[in-house]
Amino acid sequence: MIQRIQSLFLLVAIVCCSLVFFFPVASVETTNGLLVWGVTGAQLSNADAVVEAPSHYPLLAISGLQLLVTIVVLLRFSNRKQQLRLGRINGLLLFLFLGSGITYSFFLKPLAAQPNEMPQFGLALVFGLVALILNIMALRAIHKDEELVRSVDRLR
Repeated sequence: MIQRIQSLFLLVAIVCCSLVFFFPVASVETTNGLLVWGVTGAQLSNADAVVEAPSHYPLLAISGLQLLVTIVVLLRFSNRKQQLRLGRINGLLLFLFLGSGITYSFFLKPLAAQPNEMPQFGLALVFGLVALILNIMALRAIHKDEELVRSVDRLR
């Protein structure tokens, strides 16, 4: 299982998908302090102030689902066709995570202290992008394995 290169790509993608839960998606400087918004919720540097931040539950659900699907893709190494199908679904989930993370980040703009200040994207989006690239590399390697097996079957 781990001796195949796509398994290593998927293993690193699982680590990246796990790190998404520990790093912020975006941050913005508000009048009450720095608002850090992540997959697990929003935190304000000033504990006394209250700021209405967008809900983090859709992004949390997408992140959990993409982590689960990546683990299933890694464990389905014996069935390459199903692994390819699940890998494509995982790619769509990763795109959905990145798109919704960027969209939700722009919902933080009205909370900014300065009217023209843009939210800063966090490391969670970078880890999501790295996981997407690793997923694509794993899918290419799985596809090459499938073609190799088909060519050997033709020779018999």
